[in-house]
Amino acid sequence: MVDQKKIAEKAGVSRATVSRAFTQSANVSPRTLAKIQNAMASLGLPPIACLPDAARKKNKYVLVIAGDISNYFFSQIIKGICDRLSGLGILAVVCNSNYDSPVEEEQIRFAEANNYLGVILVTAMDRPTLSALLQNAKIPVVFVNRYIHSVETDVVCIDNYMGGYIAASCLIENGHTKIAHVASYKESTPQADRVQGFAAALKDLNPAPYHYKIYYGESSIERGRQFANELVQEGMPYTALFVADCQIAVGIVNSIHEYGFRIPQDLSILCFDDSPYIDESGLCLSTVRYDPYSMGQTAVSTLMQRLDSPTANKHHVLLVPQLIQRRSVLNLRDQPD
Repeated sequence: MVDQKKIAEKAGVSRATVSRAFTQSANVSPRTLAKIQNAMASLGLPPIACLPDAARKKNKYVLVIAGDISNYFFSQIIKGICDRLSGLGILAVVCNSNYDSPVEEEQIRFAEANNYLGVILVTAMDRPTLSALLQNAKIPVVFVNRYIHSVETDVVCIDNYMGGYIAASCLIENGHTKIAHVASYKESTPQADRVQGFAAALKDLNPAPYHYKIYYGESSIERGRQFANELVQEGMPYTALFVADCQIAVGIVNSIHEYGFRIPQDLSILCFDDSPYIDESGLCLSTVRYDPYSMGQTAVSTLMQRLDSPTANKHHVLLVPQLIQRRSVLNLRDQPD
């Protein structure tokens, strides 16, 4: 933690003045701020990150909207956002919308009416009312891990197409030709991109003959349990699953184990997520992932760039995911006939 008392003594100013500098108060003159920055440099501390001039005229709040803040992936994105904003002296106002569109839109209107610096949307879905609202927004909006086709705005997103391609390649290379893709919400652009990437890999790598089917639904442990029950009732028609996130995967794993099946010997699982939950029941799931905390920090940097250059071209930051291979995908090519 930065010792503001030491900085004040070194700079020859009061501790209150240093505190105002850290919150970027207009009451600190440029000359005094320079003394504080020099004192910090002499103490081996990084300089205070100054907000763009456009941001100084607004309330130092940023609205962060997520459909489910209990979701590990989303919570880590939000943590990255909050930590980065805190370092800039900005307060994050977090809204858990429960994927309720009217709630999200009302929160955005509130942020506009109260002169917030901007809005960061973590789980936006494409819908006409949101599109109309964002097209006329008077404050900048950044999408994280989502985008909508009808609005051109700043986006920080995993390359979900590449993620789907990587997942399919892994399963195909391990000899799987009977694959279920357990996706989440069909309206989600990340899901659509992963589906396209997965299908492209199937076509390019041409595992013939193969059976591939997509199942859409909500993101929850209960949904995973229900899917596993259906698989067992249908006689386990697949050798491998590509699962949308850790919550669904945990539900599947728990139910599969309860039925006496083994992973990966009886069913391989590859998950698009990486969280502590994937180790439930002692299982180390193979995953396609990107660090959500870093995504959150990148989203704030993108927002700051927009505040500094309001008329610049929109930023589309595409983050490349990686395959983490653990023990949940069986190589069928190595198995005896």
